[in-house]
Amino acid sequence: MKSTPEARILDLAAAWVARRDAGLSPAEETTLRAWLAAAAAHRAAFTHWETAWSRLDAPFAAGRADALGGLLAARAVRRRRHRFASVAVIGLFLGIAGLWLHRPSAAPKRIAAVQPVAVLRQPAKEVLPDGSVVEFNAGARIRAEYSPAARHVILEGGEAHFEVVADATRPFFVRAGGVEVRAGGTAFPVSLERGGTVAVLATHGRVAVNTGGAAGATLGFGERVVVGPAPEPAHPVPAAERDALLAWRAPRVEFTGATLAEAVALLNRESAGRGAHFVIADPALAGVRISGLFRLDNTAALVRLLDQGFGIAAEPQPSGEIALRRAR
Repeated sequence: MKSTPEARILDLAAAWVARRDAGLSPAEETTLRAWLAAAAAHRAAFTHWETAWSRLDAPFAAGRADALGGLLAARAVRRRRHRFASVAVIGLFLGIAGLWLHRPSAAPKRIAAVQPVAVLRQPAKEVLPDGSVVEFNAGARIRAEYSPAARHVILEGGEAHFEVVADATRPFFVRAGGVEVRAGGTAFPVSLERGGTVAVLATHGRVAVNTGGAAGATLGFGERVVVGPAPEPAHPVPAAERDALLAWRAPRVEFTGATLAEAVALLNRESAGRGAHFVIADPALAGVRISGLFRLDNTAALVRLLDQGFGIAAEPQPSGEIALRRAR
């Protein structure tokens, strides 16, 4: 079966709705705005899936989670020549609010054949010669050029977050395209898109942004500036939006057909001492298989969806543990 233009638009719209809920990078935000502005059909498809997704805060109760998941899964199998993009669509759909639980009998055969996996994913890090730390979003590339007088880092593409060690004798510069950021003892992400758009957000302290010709801007905590074809002047960013912009930094756990026992073991191990500790109180639940991708710091999503999607209650115990058992 050939994919029609309408079907391709629906595929892309579903992927964008999923990606936006998981947290878009500045580059992705710009791309999404351009895609929506390009055609009324894009906006209509996006609104269609956005409306459906807004009802999936309680996925199975809404009655459309299986339909949406089934559509994406079926298209992934159909469009084998676009396997990578299709798998990304499914993965993003599964991981949006936190976790999508499914019964094995309802999964397509191709997906059911995937080997069970439970892994932790977190952004790559690099410690620079002065002790400053860089975190890399997928595909980001840098080049460091240090001298006795200054510390220069060139962002060649993608997005990276910098935590800069203060040194009054050697200022720290990040150059991305035609933009230069100067900082010291501060933290901030910088993104560089293929089209040349650069975005900077101050997450700690103050940073100076030189746009090469204009007066530039000095950003305080929570302020952001976008330089490029669709520029945005320096402006404060609400906490929820900052969290979305920085979502890629949060460690994520990924389950592919993993049992609840495997998922709980991974969660307990990775969040030891700083998060909830789960206990499977009903042994019959240990073999329930789940798939999804969600932030390690958002275990509330797991609790909510276990309850709403599979009838598994999470009950806090006097010991501080959270017991998982069949809902009464």
